[in-house]
Parts: sequence; structure tokens; C-alpha cells
Amino acid sequence: MKPEDEEPDSVTLSNLSKIVLPPLGASSYDLAQPNAGGKTISPMDSRYRCWETFMVLLVAYSAWVYPFKVAFMGASAQQGGLYIADNVVAFFFAVDMGSPSSWPTSTGGRTFSSYLSTWFMMDLASTIPFQLLGNLITGRTTTGLSFGILGLLRLWRLRKVHEFFARLEKDIRYSYFLVRCAKATLLLVHFAGCIYYMLADHYPHGGKTWIGTAIPNFRESSLRIRYVSSIYWSMTTMTTRDGLQHFYMLFNLGFTSYLIGNMTNLVVEGTRRTMKFRDSVRAASSFVCRNRLRRRLRDQILTYMYLRFKADNLNQQELMDQLPESIYKGICQHLFLPSLKLVYLFKGVSLETLLLLVAKMKPEYVPPREDVITQNQASEDIYVVGGREGRGARELGAGGIFGEICALCNRLQAHTFRTRTLCQLLRLKQATLVEAMGTKHEDSVVIIRNFLQLTTGLGSWSALSSASERMAQKWERSGGLCSRVNIYRGHPMFRSPCRRAGKLINVPSSFEELKNAMGKKLGVEVEETVIVNVEGSEVDSLEVIRDNDKLFLVDAEDLQRFDADSSS
Repeated sequence: MKPEDEEPDSVTLSNLSKIVLPPLGASSYDLAQPNAGGKTISPMDSRYRCWETFMVLLVAYSAWVYPFKVAFMGASAQQGGLYIADNVVAFFFAVDMGSPSSWPTSTGGRTFSSYLSTWFMMDLASTIPFQLLGNLITGRTTTGLSFGILGLLRLWRLRKVHEFFARLEKDIRYSYFLVRCAKATLLLVHFAGCIYYMLADHYPHGGKTWIGTAIPNFRESSLRIRYVSSIYWSMTTMTTRDGLQHFYMLFNLGFTSYLIGNMTNLVVEGTRRTMKFRDSVRAASSFVCRNRLRRRLRDQILTYMYLRFKADNLNQQELMDQLPESIYKGICQHLFLPSLKLVYLFKGVSLETLLLLVAKMKPEYVPPREDVITQNQASEDIYVVGGREGRGARELGAGGIFGEICALCNRLQAHTFRTRTLCQLLRLKQATLVEAMGTKHEDSVVIIRNFLQLTTGLGSWSALSSASERMAQKWERSGGLCSRVNIYRGHPMFRSPCRRAGKLINVPSSFEELKNAMGKKLGVEVEETVIVNVEGSEVDSLEVIRDNDKLFLVDAEDLQRFDADSSS
């Protein structure tokens, strides 16, 4: 966060899909800082992005080459340049296995143990040179089909492009439908062509195969002709049935439709939120074009929708709302209490009051260059900057707070607060803060004095400081809240409900002022009167009075009557 006069960093829709939201309780600044051990790899690091893109290219190479080698080149694959290229690619994947970028999270230690128990064995199997092992075991320069099929374990590397395509799917600059269809079509056509040719090549009667009928000596043809023919066959061939096989075909079609239907249901359920997000983006784009809004507003709308979509995966507010209150408070305490303890306003406040505040906090992600509170705005929210590290004197870093002036002084905001980078804010309602301050008088005094220590140090805020001092004195006198009481005339034991109605007044600063105010409102001389509560107990101090209490002004006659009834 920063004042309005500083120029913030820019953000465009081209790099919007690359934004990584910080976890709850941490700021985006924390993600960019390596730890002391040097074991953290930031997802926003340009070197990590380049390495990730490079690994995607190697995965695409593996997905094309290894089915091609098994089907078309067979045992002679190691004689060409592909043999050297395969070993080089396997070396890069082995290096990627040893880097923290392949581990489940971005830190070392216990995380590497988790990696060993999950994907390590399959990743290791995808980097083993099975052809070289076959040569060493058999002692021959050629290997059989079994070693070639084992080499297909390299297709396990396709798992590494999952995050890449997941990020690509959420890129709103173009339609992901074409990319998804092209990706699936090219991969399946290539696999089918390789499988069709491998079946024809290993069939004993080559002239009776699909390619043998068109090219009698197809094994002697060039590699390019065989591959193009296989791809063409995989795209155009359809399987037909006749005679008694119609019943089997119908059963097979029905069973296949059932399987495809279930698979489609799973895929649709997995992409439901993404499709809803894209529909919302499409509707927002149509709204912007129809109303001819400025480009700045369009970027703000799309950025807000994108961040809300990504924040839903982190906040899981629906899940947290289903949890018991004790568990919910425990989660909020773990996530938000460290940030709240850094706020100057709550220094010295008891843990009980802090827990009341964190239970009502709501996290929000705000994009860069976004105005959170504008000048002269009467905001009802207080914002705490999430995270655990500061950002400097002129900026509001971790533990920074703004909006407290409006909440405590009922004044308009004097400055505009704008985000410089992607920022996590903890939003707190003004009513929640006032309620928490009213539960414990000592904490309300501490909060007000912490506020005054900051405002009195700013010379340009002298008027605000004097107003805050008067407000603090009022809070201390009233116990943290401007209490109101209902006042009545007569003793509560003898007073009939049909008698004169009571009145609602604010509690003054002293007990004598309260007694005089009750006498003036009720038209009673207060020299020989006492104040009692609804149980008939005498009240002689403001400290025992609470908001909405019922107080009765009793004269000497009613007191004597009450004493007589009590003695009898």
C-alpha cells in the first residue's frame, strides 16, 4: 500500500494469468524473498518461468518421439541422432527431479520426503535409459520390443505440463477451446498412427494389412511416406461391422457410451468453475463493449474477476462456514493473529479481544494500482495489510492499517490508499471493532491511546488529535461505549405499568449529572431521592451501569413503604 502521489507498478492482462496469490496470512512480498537457507523457489521468479517453459518443450518432444521410435524405428533407434538426443533430454529431466521445482511445495526438508513417497519412483522410471540397459544385459547391439515398450514410460512426463495447461486455460486473452481441441487431436492422432503402423509391421502377413494393400513393400519405403500414411489412416479410418456382429457392435456402443458419459461428467465437474469463470469474463467483456467503457475500467473489471476466481480456491469460505465455531476461530487465529499482532493499534491489547477481532476478519486480494479507500470517503471498513514483514517507512507493509480514522473519529478519510502490487488485505467492520472495544474497557482505552500516540506525532493532524483526545476521554468515562439507559419514576416494586412512561437518555460523565438529568426529565426534586435498578438494589456509581439498563428514581415516601413491606 502507498499514498496516492507515488507512481505504482504497472499490470497488464498479458501477465495476469501468471500471478500467484500468496497464502492466507502472507503477502506477495514474502513470496519474492528467498529464505536464509536458499531452498525456496518463487513461482514468480523469471528463471523458474523459463525453466518451466523449457521443460514443457521437452515433454512435447518426449510425447512425439518415443511412440514414433517404438513404432517406426524399432531397434535401430539407437543408431541415429535420436539416441543422443534421448539421453540429453533424460539428463534434463533427472536434473529437474533434483530441483525443488518438482516437489509438492517450494521448500526443502520434509517436502522432499513427501516427494519420495509420491511421484519419485515414476519420475525415476521415466528417466532410465532402457535401451542402454538392454544392450548391457543382452550383450547385443539391438533390443527387442519389450525394451522399447518400457521406454514408453517416458510418457509419464506428460504430468509435468498439467500446471502449464491449467494456467493456459485461465488466460483470458484467447479461447482455450481451440488450444484444448488442438492439443488432444494432435496427440491422439499421432498415438493412433504409431499404434496402427506397429500392428501392421508386426503382423506376419504384411501384404494383408491396411498399409500392405496400398504399398506392398511398405517396410522398404521411406520413413516419411510410412509416417504420413499412418497419420492419414488414423484420421480417416472407421471400423465397420456386419452380420451377427451387429449385436456385439450395439452392446459395445452402449457400453462405450456409458463409459464416455461418466468420463464426460467427471471432466465437466472438474472444469465447472473454470467454465463459469470464462462465461463471466465473456459477459463482462460484452458489458464493457456495449457501454463503451474506458480501457482502464475494463482492465479493473477483468482483473477483479480473475483474482476473485483464484482467491476462491484459497479462501474456501463455503467450507469454513460449514465448520463448527471453535474450529473456525482456530483457523482464523492461525491465519490472521500474527498479522494483527503487528498492528500498532492493538499493541498491548489482551488476547481475548484479539481473538474476537480475528474471528470476524475477511481476507481479500486486491490487484495492483487499485484504490481501496479514496480521499474524503466515509469508509465503514478497516483494512490490515497481511504478511509478516515490513516494506519501509512510506509504504504500508505487513502489519500496516488504514481506515481506522473513519472508524474511531467518524471523520472522512484524509488520504487515498492504493495498492502498488498484488496485496492481501484483512477487512474488519467498524461495528466489529466497536463491539470488541465495548466488551473490555481496559482494551478500549489501550486502543484509543495507541491511536493518539500516532496522531499526536503528526503535526499536520493537530485538529484530528484534539478531536481524538476528546473522544478518548468520552470513551474512558463511558466505559468504552456511549451507554443509554431507560429511566422511570417510582419504585419498581410498586410502580404500575400504566403509570407515566419512562424516557431514554444518554449516560452523563458523572453520577451526580445522571441523577440531576433524571430529576429534570421526570420532574422530581432529587435532594431526597435514590436511584435503584429493576431488582430494587440501590445504584451509587456509573461503573455498575450497562447499556439499556432500567433505572428508577425513588423518593423518600416510596423508600419508607418499601422498608415497611420488607420488615413485615
